[in-house]
Amino acid sequence: RNILSNAEAAAKTISFYEEDVLVPFTGGYVLSMLVDIAIAFHRSFDDLRMIEPTLIVSAARLYEYAYGQIKAQLLRKPWWMRCMFKYTVDMGWRRFEYQQGRGKRHPDFLLWHLLDMLIAKPVRQRFGGRVRCAFYAGARLSFEISRTFIGLGMPILNCYGQTEAGPAISVNRPDDNLPASVGKPLAGVNVRTEHETSPMPPFKGGCGELLAKGPGVMTGYWNNPAATEAVLDSEGWLHTGDKVHIDAEGRIFFIGRMSDIIVMQNGEEISPAEIEAEISADILFDHAMVIGKGRPFLTALILLNKEYWKKLAKQLKLNPDDLSALREKSAKEAVLARITKRLSNYSAAVQIRRITLLTEPWTVQAGLITPSAKLKRTNLSMRYAEEIEQIYSTLA
Repeated sequence: RNILSNAEAAAKTISFYEEDVLVPFTGGYVLSMLVDIAIAFHRSFDDLRMIEPTLIVSAARLYEYAYGQIKAQLLRKPWWMRCMFKYTVDMGWRRFEYQQGRGKRHPDFLLWHLLDMLIAKPVRQRFGGRVRCAFYAGARLSFEISRTFIGLGMPILNCYGQTEAGPAISVNRPDDNLPASVGKPLAGVNVRTEHETSPMPPFKGGCGELLAKGPGVMTGYWNNPAATEAVLDSEGWLHTGDKVHIDAEGRIFFIGRMSDIIVMQNGEEISPAEIEAEISADILFDHAMVIGKGRPFLTALILLNKEYWKKLAKQLKLNPDDLSALREKSAKEAVLARITKRLSNYSAAVQIRRITLLTEPWTVQAGLITPSAKLKRTNLSMRYAEEIEQIYSTLA
């Protein structure tokens, strides 16, 4: 009942057609059967060209991977082609904002069909060329990546949920898509916040734990009443453990897991997920984990992409295969400069002061990330406890 009611509510968020094909990277199996559309299973990202899906349900990692490929190719193109790509993305984003009722019409929209054919369409062809709804959930996707794909005509729709809720709680719709949010609740799902705290930038209103209630919410954990009681109250509200802001129009803005929020030495609260997503949008980095709980400033563990680390090391005249190169001052300064540039629009409180460079892969098998590429912070903190302590102990 939970899963079916959730799929039925999700089916009301978009229209479905006979020619639709769904690729479920992370879910949507019940939904496809409910609305009677084809479902196709992939072996790799490259299979999308052959499958030509119209609908995709995936984790953010899919778009991070594709974005990395695009950026890598752009680096090999002449400057004027990189400028043309940026102009196309900028124009596409303005068109999107206009279509969503949040922007003005611009005369240069007349050039869109030409730029779409030359620049945007080849990118969409990587996904098969027919995608009209690309849902993603799980780990946060940086605004830069969302803006790039949306600007190229890829309708990326952020959504949010938990297994205990069936799983979807909220979703952005094609005609009501605000990428900074995780959308409005599904039909039949009620939400509210509890234990509200003072506003966290950029939100002006209070932020608190998200509570959800509806037919998709579970009745409890199997044979575990203690765990059930910890998340389900007597009125049937599911305590998600996620900190959010809900605006006047009912949109949910995900801030982060309450257990992940960093409370710094001065009492300031920082959500690491957004900062990490912004850093990881750089093709030099595979992952980043921000650290700073109870500390005077933020630092980060940075997992380098081996291919691009080799290129950077060569520029710095370092041996990329020598682990000691990761500790070289020139390497840390070069990487930190890239991070600082990416965070230039953020407040001083969230700037990264020091970093630890790593090349050892963070894998599911090692227990360092989840299958949807979310960081297992406790395990990572234990694995690199010595490196973390060294960062802070060597600074005044």
